[in-house]
Amino acid sequence: MGSLDLNQVRRVAHGAFWTLSGSIASRGLTMLAMIVVARLLGVADFGRFGVIRSTTDVFAILVGFGLSVTASKHVAELRISNPARAGRIIVLSTATATVLGGFLTALFWQISPYLATHYLNDSSLAGPLRLSSWYLVLNAWTGVFSGTMNGFEAFRRIAIGNACVGAAGALAIIAFSYLFGVNGTVGGYGAYYLMTAGIMGCFMLGEMRRSGVPFSLGSSWKEAPLLYRFSLPALIVGAIGGPVNWLAYAYTSKLPEGFKIIGVFSAARIIQLIVIQVGMSLHSPLLVIAANVGDKDGGSIERINILASWILGTMAIVVPICIPEIVGLVFGGKYQSSEFNNVVALTCLSSYVMMYKQGFNRVITVGNLLWWGVLDNVLWGLLLLGFVPLLSTEYGATGFAAGFALAYAVNFIAIVPLYLRLGIMSHEFVGSYKSLVISGLVVAGAASVLVGVPLLYRVGFLCFAAAGICWAFVGLWGARFGVHARAVASRPAVLRS
Repeated sequence: MGSLDLNQVRRVAHGAFWTLSGSIASRGLTMLAMIVVARLLGVADFGRFGVIRSTTDVFAILVGFGLSVTASKHVAELRISNPARAGRIIVLSTATATVLGGFLTALFWQISPYLATHYLNDSSLAGPLRLSSWYLVLNAWTGVFSGTMNGFEAFRRIAIGNACVGAAGALAIIAFSYLFGVNGTVGGYGAYYLMTAGIMGCFMLGEMRRSGVPFSLGSSWKEAPLLYRFSLPALIVGAIGGPVNWLAYAYTSKLPEGFKIIGVFSAARIIQLIVIQVGMSLHSPLLVIAANVGDKDGGSIERINILASWILGTMAIVVPICIPEIVGLVFGGKYQSSEFNNVVALTCLSSYVMMYKQGFNRVITVGNLLWWGVLDNVLWGLLLLGFVPLLSTEYGATGFAAGFALAYAVNFIAIVPLYLRLGIMSHEFVGSYKSLVISGLVVAGAASVLVGVPLLYRVGFLCFAAAGICWAFVGLWGARFGVHARAVASRPAVLRS
């Protein structure tokens, strides 16, 4: 069994604690603000704001994710060994965010009237859409500043900043909404994003001074090849999900009971969102520590990286996947049906695959293999757009959820041979009977719901499955998880991009 480096465990735990704390504070306060705003605006106007946000988000994806990951990964790698280069990458990322964010802000400002009239069928939304265009450049800056802070492992400062901005932003959103209606809500969110960008920018400059990383404008162009090799594929990886999900929802909404199907799925998917949020509390700490440590720690980070998200995800879904009636009780009588139980079980199955892959996705990022990540996501998108129309038309909400579950599962099975060849996974790990036991028990739990096994039998199976999963995870600690991410990045394999 591999030895455990307690120093690395402490680093991960420290980062996860502050990341999760900051996220809870910021998102919790803005969620409470949204509850108040929903009451202030009423159903129709709150729906208009929701349409504005969803439209802006499609553009926002194009500027934030790729540059944020670029900053996180390279600052973590270089802040000690080559601070001058780390500074150049920070400047390049900031400049690119400014140019790209500014361009998209101007473009969105220009096309807002057309979108409001021809796409949203409400010309009165042109004004608030134009006001929301400023979200794009502000989110681009925030992505780079927060990514850089993650690279410095300044998780505590990020959490404090998020909590302060969350409180001030929530007050601004409520006050502006009360005074100016929908336009005020859009303006309140603009103030929130402006405060976030401002405080993260100040924190970033402070971390750079403390770490001796220069903010050099003149020579940052030397790092321009990173934009193609790393930032572009990272952007594409992050951008695929939004449009693909939107197309799946758009198709289903046109079915006879399309909005009911989406409503049932959206309620069940809250479990998935909670699981992913908990998993993301580990993502930034593990990504930057893996990039910083590489293959110098004897495998501790490798094991923690692969197992941590998988364990958290599995333990979070094992109860609702076997006994989805618990979720139905939370949502009330309208959701207490066999159809809703099926959707919860299938959604938990999708969550399991996502959390299983999360550690390997970090290896792809640290190993500079993001173009293969693009291939992975494109394949998933094609599968989803094939399965969802086929199954939701015939089987309603159950078919819609099954389309997502099958897309995740088939995509993973198809991509495993490539990941084995790239060294991202190892045969010993993927083919281990303990890994297969865990996946088999999870799939069996979902199947027991779909075929209508009585509740009492499923409770008994849950106890057996939980014990089996714990036993298998303990045994997996000594497995070889694949080539270290930094080793993958440095080897001269013809498959690497």
